[in-house]
Amino acid sequence: MAIKTLEVGIDPTKGFTPTQRERYYVLSCIYGEAAATIIPYIKGRGQNSYASVYEKAVKVNKAKPSLKDYYASLSEEILTYKKVTDDAIIRAVTEARAEHDMPPFLKRIKTQCLQEFYNLFIFEEVVDETDDEIESELREYKILCKLLAK
Repeated sequence: MAIKTLEVGIDPTKGFTPTQRERYYVLSCIYGEAAATIIPYIKGRGQNSYASVYEKAVKVNKAKPSLKDYYASLSEEILTYKKVTDDAIIRAVTEARAEHDMPPFLKRIKTQCLQEFYNLFIFEEVVDETDDEIESELREYKILCKLLAK
């Protein structure tokens, strides 16, 4: 989940399609060669689309230092959870905002807390195949990669 550095002398774009290579060059302005670890997780649509990932990467990595500290502590807290659920995210965001003297979200709390999570990670929703209900109240997320560079 942490951004890894690649070995010196190895082409980080080896095996990439031309489109992936182009995206790598754009993201390498933010992540350096570590952008190669993000590219495989970029999808065509949704939260993990290239446009969405780029927008989130700029937002969290070009933030003011105090906001970047908040993002760093929030992402580290979420990475400690065995199960990343909506409730766990709400708890982590609320605690991190309090620790950094930021006001809590007072309206649309779940939506705003989830947006903070979405800004920090590339993820997949975990689907429980044994659950008979079509849509579960409690979603779980599998974190694939964090977007905050070191």
